Amino acid sequence: MLKYSATTLLFSLIFLSTITAQDWISSSGAVTTNTLNDVQFVSSQTAYAVGDLGTVIKSTDGGNTWTDVSFGETKSYLSLHFFDENIGFVGGPFSSSGGGSTEMLAKTTDGGQTWDILSSFDFEDFHDMEFLNADTGWVAAQDGKIIYTTDGGSNWSSKSAGTEDLLDMDLVNDSTFWVAGENGALYSSNDAGDSWDQAIQIDTLGLSQNDHLYGVEFTSQDTGYVTGWTYDSQSFQDVGFLLQTTDGGTTWEKSDYDFQHLLYDLEIGNNGEIVLAGGKEQFGENESNAIYISEDKGETWRVISDGDGPLFWTSLDSHSENWIATGESGATATFTLADDTLHTDIITGLDIADISFGDSDHGVFVTGRDKVQARIFSTTDGGTTWEERLKLDGRKEFNSVGFAGGQYVWAIGTDHYTGDSRWLIYLSLDKGETWTELALDFPVHEQLNYMEKVQFLDIENGFIKIEDVLLRTTDSGATWEKTVEPTSLSFTDFHTIHFLDSQNGWMAGDDHIVFTSDGGTTWETKFQQDNQSTEIIEIFALNNSTVYVSMQHGKLMKTTDAGDTWSDLNPSTSYDLNDLHFIDENSGYVVGDGGRILTTADGGQNFTASYDQTDKNIHSIFVLDENTSWIAGERGALLTTTNGGGIATSVEEISQKDIPSTITLDQNYPNPFNPSTVINFEIPQNSRVKLEVFDMMGRKVRTLLNGKIRSAGQHSVTFNANDLASGIYIYRLTAGTHVLTRKLTLIK
Repeated sequence: MLKYSATTLLFSLIFLSTITAQDWISSSGAVTTNTLNDVQFVSSQTAYAVGDLGTVIKSTDGGNTWTDVSFGETKSYLSLHFFDENIGFVGGPFSSSGGGSTEMLAKTTDGGQTWDILSSFDFEDFHDMEFLNADTGWVAAQDGKIIYTTDGGSNWSSKSAGTEDLLDMDLVNDSTFWVAGENGALYSSNDAGDSWDQAIQIDTLGLSQNDHLYGVEFTSQDTGYVTGWTYDSQSFQDVGFLLQTTDGGTTWEKSDYDFQHLLYDLEIGNNGEIVLAGGKEQFGENESNAIYISEDKGETWRVISDGDGPLFWTSLDSHSENWIATGESGATATFTLADDTLHTDIITGLDIADISFGDSDHGVFVTGRDKVQARIFSTTDGGTTWEERLKLDGRKEFNSVGFAGGQYVWAIGTDHYTGDSRWLIYLSLDKGETWTELALDFPVHEQLNYMEKVQFLDIENGFIKIEDVLLRTTDSGATWEKTVEPTSLSFTDFHTIHFLDSQNGWMAGDDHIVFTSDGGTTWETKFQQDNQSTEIIEIFALNNSTVYVSMQHGKLMKTTDAGDTWSDLNPSTSYDLNDLHFIDENSGYVVGDGGRILTTADGGQNFTASYDQTDKNIHSIFVLDENTSWIAGERGALLTTTNGGGIATSVEEISQKDIPSTITLDQNYPNPFNPSTVINFEIPQNSRVKLEVFDMMGRKVRTLLNGKIRSAGQHSVTFNANDLASGIYIYRLTAGTHVLTRKLTLIK
């Protein structure tokens, strides 16, 4: 088992996972929004997949639906191997106690319900894992390392095949092995892995020594295929290629087929069909994900694609006639080689610019941000399912969407290459199901600037912030008037607004914040900085006095005196913060790049950061009430919460089966812990309960429960200390007039 030295943990680590309520769950149709890196069928119905941020998912219906069986790590898992429905391994980076990162192998014997960490290694990037039997397994790793075990993963040794990162491995039989990797690395072994020989000089095939090989697969001792991608000087883009050998790798030929996508995986079907998975790194007007299928050894190909799906597929596997593809943003799809359809309802690959809900059931999001994917989706069941309602072709994007009360929804965007008008304004009168384009009564030459934000206060009163103008309507959009520019400033200095009512509103830009109390007739400057300072991104006004501003590089500001003075807040992140919302004076959310979801329960004095929900940039948050919210971002990242988003990173579970006779506070478990632990307590009657965590200097570092009335019974709170330093902390329970304390130990 994995052991640490006496100077670090002084104990052995055996990780047993428990499935608990999550703060945020995917609302895109996928069980996760993280990219999936490997997939494997283990029976006709059971499949597993692994991905970024510690994602492990399982299907028991042939890949149609999936459940999360992750076990607490947040590093990327790159490979897996299962022997049957219950027993299998996943491999990937593991955070050590000293703050470094080593590789690990985790094993389950009960279908992912619990996991044991078996081994750690001194190398990185556990890229591909193949087992000959329950004892003997091989791993393609970084820096030319080939790792192997002969005792089921308890102990590992290594061989070398060059110095490049190795990405894929194929065990043809008990003695013939192949491995492929970066910079043209292709090696073979004919003695069961004892020695490895270079098997190709890639530049002799019209390719570059810098080209990467992502997949290798042999159908027999003699016939094999290798796939990767290279730069095409004719199309000025990276494209895939396929290499083939019929003499055991002595000679290779490059297919002359014109692949238009990057290729990430290669699998061979039961009847010798070649199946390739890939896509585009960047979405374009004619670009999509793709699965290539050839039934004649690569002579001809057909392509199947989910046009609104992920930007690329990363992995393939099959069982009998059934196939699964996994990819970007948690996308999964099932298909057969006889059916040119990918069976998936997942919304991925589209950058979601903004999201809004009119009630708990009806919501709309718009896509855009890269000028080629203007779409509008709506839901009538609270985000369980989404349907595309509008799709615009060409160089168009939507930037903002907002409900206007009742049935009305407004969406605005920009048409970048249509000569007559560049503004896109659409209105729905039925909560987002059907849409009509509106033409505003402004000269064409005034409609050339970027649409930025729409906000309606009710059905009649609304504002649209455009790059060089702020428009206002008081008659449901029948007519629009221009508001007055702030003195000595231009509307181009600002890009976002937040109005509290038809008269009182805030406008913010890169370096300025202004306020109006007369609907935009006059403006008062409330903040200004030089143009070398960190730029302002978004503003949220809780009321006329309390206003928050999110900025680049993880900066936040707050005023409680209507902008007369501003104080800097410390969310402990350097990522750009793109949107924010406060429910009341204490509780609020801030979201940003890198999947950052920040919560505060004390008005911004302290923030808790979530890093394990998604790795995608988050663009927008919409809060319906204190419990229900949605966040949306790049490549289909779409998450929802019904428990307040885990404000202060606590998840409370309540049991009232046995009402205790006295107050108790249990020792947290596990203890020591990293990064989360569970705190249990009992109260004999309904009480106002606070649960707080302090460092050894007496400084409060977290509020887990904030003084609301809790029912009599047993309570369980999960405390995530991902952003805190290692050390001893004190947690204190206050219930009515009773106070109990205990110590806990965080070791990273």
